[in-house]
This record gives sequence, C-alpha cells and structure tokens, in this order.
Amino acid sequence: MAEAGEEKRLAREIAGVLDECRLSHAVHTRKLRELSALRSSAPPGLFFPSFARALTPLFDFPRRSLAAERTVRFVSAFVALADANANAAASGVFLEEFLRFLLVASGAAHRTARFRSCQIISEIIMRLPDDAEVSDQLWDEVIDKMKERVGDKVPAIRAFAVRALSRFANDVESGDILILFLQTLSQEQNAEVRKTIILSLPPSNATTEAIVGSTLDVSESVRRSAYRVLASKFPLQSLSIKHRTIILQRGLSDRSSSVTKECLKMLKDEWLTKSCGGDPLALLRFLDVETYESVGEAVMEALLKDGIVPVQEGQSIRQYLKSSNKSEGTEAAVYASEASDNNDLLEGILPVTISDYVDLVRAHLSAGPNYHFACRQLLLLGAILDFSDTANRKIAGGFVQELLLRPLEFEVDDDGSKIVIGDGISLGGDRDWAKAVSELARKVHASMGEFEAVITGVVKELARPCRDRTADYMQWIHCLAVTGLLLENIDSLWSLHGKAIEPSELLHSLFLPGAKQIHVDVQRVAMRCLCLYGLLERSPSEELVRQLRLSFINGPAPVSIMASKALIDLATWHGPQAVDKATGMDLQQSGDEKNGFISVDLSNLNEDANIGLLDLLYSGFDKDDWGANVEGDDHESVHAVLGEGFAKILLLGENYPTISTGLHPSILGKFISLYFCDETKNLQRSVSPELSFLSCDLCGQVASCPDKKTPAGKSYLSALCRIALLIQFRSSEQGAIKCMRGLLNSMIISLSTDKELVKELTRMAARLKSLDDHPDEELSQEQANVIFGKLGLDGSLKMDTSAVPPPSVLRSARTAPNRRRVRREASPDDEEISSVPEVPMTPSLASMRSQRASKTAAMTKMTTKTTFELSDDDEDGESDVTSEGTSD
Repeated sequence: MAEAGEEKRLAREIAGVLDECRLSHAVHTRKLRELSALRSSAPPGLFFPSFARALTPLFDFPRRSLAAERTVRFVSAFVALADANANAAASGVFLEEFLRFLLVASGAAHRTARFRSCQIISEIIMRLPDDAEVSDQLWDEVIDKMKERVGDKVPAIRAFAVRALSRFANDVESGDILILFLQTLSQEQNAEVRKTIILSLPPSNATTEAIVGSTLDVSESVRRSAYRVLASKFPLQSLSIKHRTIILQRGLSDRSSSVTKECLKMLKDEWLTKSCGGDPLALLRFLDVETYESVGEAVMEALLKDGIVPVQEGQSIRQYLKSSNKSEGTEAAVYASEASDNNDLLEGILPVTISDYVDLVRAHLSAGPNYHFACRQLLLLGAILDFSDTANRKIAGGFVQELLLRPLEFEVDDDGSKIVIGDGISLGGDRDWAKAVSELARKVHASMGEFEAVITGVVKELARPCRDRTADYMQWIHCLAVTGLLLENIDSLWSLHGKAIEPSELLHSLFLPGAKQIHVDVQRVAMRCLCLYGLLERSPSEELVRQLRLSFINGPAPVSIMASKALIDLATWHGPQAVDKATGMDLQQSGDEKNGFISVDLSNLNEDANIGLLDLLYSGFDKDDWGANVEGDDHESVHAVLGEGFAKILLLGENYPTISTGLHPSILGKFISLYFCDETKNLQRSVSPELSFLSCDLCGQVASCPDKKTPAGKSYLSALCRIALLIQFRSSEQGAIKCMRGLLNSMIISLSTDKELVKELTRMAARLKSLDDHPDEELSQEQANVIFGKLGLDGSLKMDTSAVPPPSVLRSARTAPNRRRVRREASPDDEEISSVPEVPMTPSLASMRSQRASKTAAMTKMTTKTTFELSDDDEDGESDVTSEGTSD
C-alpha cells in the first residue's frame, strides 16, 4: 500500500509540472530541470509508472489545442534529454521504457491513442542526439511499428509515422524505408502526408525523380515543399540538365504565386549565388539554353524583373564592337526620352547604329556553328530596332538578302558526298533560324507588298538553276526552303500576283518537279511546300492533290510521312469532300452520312482508284511496309503521323463539321487495336500475355467498382467494358482466358441495364468459351490469386465460369438495400489533429523544436473532412493506455 501511495504522490507532482508546462512555453527549461531532479530522487521502479499515469489523459484528448501541443513538446524534450554523469544510465532506461510504452499505444484500437503515440514518438526521434544510446532491438521495433502505421487509415497518423521514419531513411541498412516512402507517395491521397514524405526523402538518384515529379502535384503546399527540398538537398551540379530545366519551367510558370516565389528563391539563393557565384552566364551554361531556349528566357526575365542582374557599365554589347565606320553615329535612335524601362535597358546594351548591328551579326555568322545560337538571338533583337530611316533600311535590306541567299551548311562523308546540316526543310536547316530571319525581313520590309516582292525576287534567282535542271539537290532544298518561308508568312496566294514569280509558276516549275526529284530530301521539302500552297488555295487543285496521294502511297517512308501530314492538314482545313472533289471523285457517302471506313490494300492500289481521302489515310494503318523511321527521330513514322491526325479529328471534332461524327467509334476502335497490337507480329491484333492480364484488370475494376448507380459511374463502367470487348485473346493464354471468363458474369450483372452491352458481353463469353481448351474446368484459386496479385486486384473477387445469367436474373440482380448505419460527421475535435509538423531538414540536434504547420481552419476542414470519419469500432473502442489515475 505504501508503494501505491508513493506512486500516486509522484503522479500528482508530475501532473502538476505538466499542467504548468501546458500553460506557457517559457517555463519549459526550468521545468525540465525540476522533472529531471524528481526522476533522480524517485525510488527505483516508481517514476515510470507514475509518469505514465500522469500522462494518460493526453491519450484520450483528441483535440490539437495549443495546450496539448505544448505538453507533447515538453514530454518529448524531457524523454530525449539525457541526464549528466551518474544519472545518464537511468535516463537511458527511462527512454527505452517510455518508447516501449508508446509502441503498445501505437497499436491501440482507439484512434486518439494511436495518434498521440505516433506524434510523441516522432517528436522524440527528431530531438534525440546522434550519440543517444538506444538498443538496436528497440530501434527495430520502433521502425517496424511505424511502418505499420504508415498504412493507418487516419492521415495524421500516417504523416507522423513517416516523420518518425524520416531519420532512418538515410540508413543504408534501412533501404526498405525509402522503398516504402516512394510506394506510399505514388498512392497517397492526402496532401499533408505527401508533403511529409517529400520533406523526409533523402537526396539520391532514387528520390530525384519522385521529388521532381511532385512539382506537378495538385496541392500547392506539396509543390512548394518539393522546391524547398530541391533547394536544400540537391545542389545544382547533382541534377541533370533535363531535370534543371523541368524544375524551372514548372516553377516559374506555376499558377500559385507562393510556389513561384519558392522556385525563384531556390534559383537566386542556391543555384545562382552558391553554385554559380552570382554569375548569370554560368547559370545559363548549366541550363544549356541553346537546347532549352524558352527556359533560359524565362530565367533571365525573372532575374531581370527581380533586379538581380543589373547591366553594369562596361558590360554591354557595345564594348565588343570594333567597327571602323563611325560616320553614322548621329543616326542611332535615342530611346531614353520616349521608351519604357525595357527599351532603356536595350538602349544600354544594343549597338548604336544599324551598321554596327549588321557587322556584329556577320561576325557571329563567320565564327562558325558554335555561335549559331547567339547569332539567332541577335536576329531576334533586330526585330525591335528602328528601320524607319532610309539609310538604315537599305543597309538592313541588303543584309536580309544576304541571309536568304546564304547557302546551306553541309558536311562531306567518307564517299565525298555532301550531307546537309539540319532538318533539310527549313532555311538554314533550323526552323527557329528561319523564323528569326522571317521576322527580321518583315520588320525591314514592312510596307504593303514589299515583303512578298523581296522574297519572290530571291526565289526567282534561286529557282533559275532548278528550272534549267542544272541545280544539285542542295540548291533544290535551298530554293524550296526560301519558298516555304514565303508561303508561311502570307495570308493568300493573291498577294503573289504581279510579283517576280506567280503562284502557278511556283506550283508547276518548282513544287511538282521537286516532288518527282530523285533525291528523297528534295521530295520531302517539296511535300511541305505543296501542303502550304494547298492551304493558301481557295480549294485544292487537282495536280496538287494527286501528287500528294501518289507520294503517300508509293513514296519512301520520309516522303510518305510528309505527304500524310499534308493530306491531313488539307482534310482538316478544306474538308475531305473538297479534297476528293479536286480529283473528280464521285463518292456515295459524304458529310454526316459517312459512318464507316473502306479499307483497301495500299500495296496494290491503283493511283486512279476511286477511294476517298479519309479511307485512303485510314488504310495506311494496315500497311506495315512503310520502311524505316526518319533518321534521327525514333518516333516519326507514318503510323504515328496518321495516329496524331485522326486523334485530332476525334478530340476536336467540333472544329471539323465536314467530317462525320459517325466515324468516331471506328477511329477509337482502331486506336485501341493499334495500342494492343504486337508490332513484331506484323500488327496482329492478338495481344501479348501481359496485355491480356490488362483485360482482366478492366473486368476486375468493373466488378469491384463502388459507384455503379450514378450516371457518371455507369458511363465509366460502360467505357471500360467496351474497351475490354475490343481485345482479342490468343488461344495459348489459357490462364487469362479462364480468368476473363470467371469475371465476365460479374461484369454482365454490373451492366444489366444496358441491353446492347450485355449482348456484346454475352457474345464475348461464348467466344472465350470456344477458345478454352477445357471449358468445364474452373481456374484454381491459387492460379487466380497469382493473376490478381500481378494486377493489384482484390483477391476476394468471385470467379464464376458458369453460364451467363438469363435475362430474368439480370432484371432481379439488384438486391434489397441494407439498412444504413448512422455515421457521425467529423467534429471540430477531429479537425484539430490533421496538421503535422514539417520534417526538419537536419533532424539531429537535441535542442531542435518541431515546427507546427500553420493551417487555417478552412484548409484543415477541406483536407480532413472526408478522411477522419470514424468507424463504429473507433467510436466505441477503449484505449489500451487508459489508466485509473487522473491528472490535475
């Protein structure tokens, strides 16, 4: 009895200390000393049970009030604090006893007990010093128990469990913790838990992709935390160029200003200041702006707007000019008095005269391909210069002529043949370069009709050897590239009438002869010009359409690719009926009447065959001898181009009223068939074993879908079933066939109200039964579990290969609803425990205090209202740590 009385007395004293600590944080330091002294003076074996008795009410108090949080912080600090000298061993024993006490509580049925225990465990682990002496066995128990709690149904408990494990994630021996974090992150629905995981991930190659991927998270706080982690844990040099550009591209364009500020802070404080010594040019080198130009522009715009990169005296472009012509200095435009701040900045760095500007660009051109990027940037700057003066315009006009007539760059192979550098289509071999030249040309020749007159004059000069049949393939490509630049920058062919070369002359003297050239690269660029020409016509001409169709059918793969792009563009611009009419076709179906495609064999098709454009393009899906892909582009193929074109018709059908919507089901069916085809088997539609597990996955989702009554749920299930119907099975896949048969009955019952779909599923069941070598034998449960395990499906799904239920059974398949059990709404007390302190970046100091995440009540309610509903077990369950003692 005396011992029990002493224990109660100690519990009352400890409770008194805790009561004072919950009122104010200022007394914590003094009370830590007082409680430590009380522990030292307590009789052996009595302090811990007294401490647990006094602390027990905290495990029954669900609200995360300020007083409760102060108590948690004080208790965690006390437990993690090691006494000096002789009492160090006693404090270590108390630490282990208390951790075991918390581990028992973390497995309690009562939600609040689990929550408080995980919260205190995480706080203790965050505060323990690196040299704390804790047995490996206890740490293993803590880790195992926290791994279990990562799967808890309460988000706040999951978050605290992740926080507790974060300190062990760097341990090589605990690699399974990192795997658990990454798996949980990809499946976690609660934003606060995802945020805690992101803050807990250590820097490594395995975590980089996950953290960078979180910059696209739907939650603003998660995205912001991802940038904090990238700034603090990942030096600029440790990231690949691709990751650097993705991070900046997403962050600087984020819809949330707080995320953008966090990204900009990382860019300024870490990448620019620490990694690049404040040198913006060094930062641009790390970003490879020649490849990722738009990212470089966004970075420099952000830095300039923030005033971080001011232009200093002596750092402008002018200092690099060595022009000997100073006579035009008075002709330079003075912007300071009339321009905006941006123009003032440009005034400080741009050349003084147009002549200086032209000399600067020429110098970069002469320096070789390594200066191509800088030269293009200078051309873009030229679009903002003043060319109103006649002398300036004359100098710039001559330079534009020089750029247009500049021969293509090439290399010589081992056989002495010339190989064009670039895409072989655009001026200069680069679409961006061609765009920069065209913008400069339009700015210099801004008068009505002047641009067309100048460019057609250049085309006429370049076309002379092509007409005379003395031009080599490089001259052909150069001429057609300049012509393509002209066609891209005019609104109608009427603007070319009366110019140096007429539209019909372009078609018959350049484009059609170029399409028949022996060199494939010349045919490619000719296809592009034919497309641009056809888009500018009021209605496509017969010669143009016939040549494109012929090149599509009989041309080599690179030419067929360009021809298919051209035909798709013409079909969506003019309408397929107008394109067919150009060749005099009299088709039975047109407009909204067309509900299907006519498939033909393109390998044996006569070029004069009476087949419509859409049918011709659709038949291209079934041709498997198009040849190799375009060199240098693994994704460019005729099938890919056709797929992109028909996808545009399917997704943007309202923009193409002349294309029948009745074709959409056939297009979607073709896409699904192609997706599940095996290219190594000549586009067979029988799917591989992995994909026939996918069909079972669709059935499993239908059978186990919780939302089958709402219109949205019915539409979703119907779409899944229709996709499954399109999949064909190989007879060799007996396991998948039996699994599919076993799930079909559940699908049919789920969609019993859709009579047409039930008929289709019934036919599929009969077809699968005919493919089954032993139709009367059912799939064993072990085999079914293997398939379900690979698909991540519920192992309790019912397998039934019996006959399809008759219609009467389907009509009565809906059973009487069970009586609903009343579930209480989330109370304010529930909402209080949703916020989790962030994981410290370096959780190793004993004196470190956990930061409480500040959330408004509204945000808390939004994130926890649907996740904190208690089941009846939680409602009525008793805490495993509740004791009879009370605390003042």
